[in-house]
Amino acid sequence: MGDWRLKPAERASRERTPSEPAPRANPRRALALVGMIGPVLYILLVTALGLLREGYDPVRDTQSELGAVDSPYRGLMNIVGFMGLGVSILAFSAAYFLLLRKGFVTTWPPASWRSRAWAWWWSGSSPATRAASM
Repeated sequence: MGDWRLKPAERASRERTPSEPAPRANPRRALALVGMIGPVLYILLVTALGLLREGYDPVRDTQSELGAVDSPYRGLMNIVGFMGLGVSILAFSAAYFLLLRKGFVTTWPPASWRSRAWAWWWSGSSPATRAASM
């Protein structure tokens, strides 16, 4: 059995016996990482597509115009941008819920974030978007 009082460096340097199970990946950490990286990638994608699209002004135009029917980048923006952001918000919501499991404060924000994430996901996968990207 491992000793939880050991420092991480001591725990890593200690040899495992064959009876001890191998350490498992922490799903909460992976979900939190996806939740933190997703919005950064979304901002980078919107910036790159905004620079590539002629006549796009980020002050005047909305981000949704990058995924509009007449946009040359509609598939990329709708699938990678909107749906990717929705998935990353769902991942962050799950990590938040798993890390802090007690009380109203930990239950209400993930529920709110899930509703927003589903809206982002739906905006990228709605029938109108799929028909427009074909």
